[in-house]
Amino acid sequence: VKPLWPVSNHRTWVNGISESDLENVQFTLKHAQTFMAALCSDQTVVVGHAVHNDLLALRMVHHCNADTAMLFTHIEETDGTPSLKNLAHGVLGREMPDVHDSVNDARVALLCAQHYVAKNGKVDPVEK
Repeated sequence: VKPLWPVSNHRTWVNGISESDLENVQFTLKHAQTFMAALCSDQTVVVGHAVHNDLLALRMVHHCNADTAMLFTHIEETDGTPSLKNLAHGVLGREMPDVHDSVNDARVALLCAQHYVAKNGKVDPVEK
């Protein structure tokens, strides 16, 4: 999504997006909002990890969510939420890449949610 204002730090080491990646981007927040509104009805289940952050970034209210941050717990911290990295390792037995990849994050969150459903919500706490 094209930033609304100049970016002072692209944090490429975190998200893999560089200044050159955004040079010719024309897809705006309004485009993203319109796209999501077209995709989602009030019965669409939005699946993600800490999905409230994504909805906030989109300035979107949606009440039918499966949030893997809320479906699983830590072994040591029962009041905290496990990271997606911890879920990938503990639930799926796979490692997450060092650089953030939103498509991979979405796939991992979906697989974790499917695991939760397959186990009827009876899942083990996840290690850090």
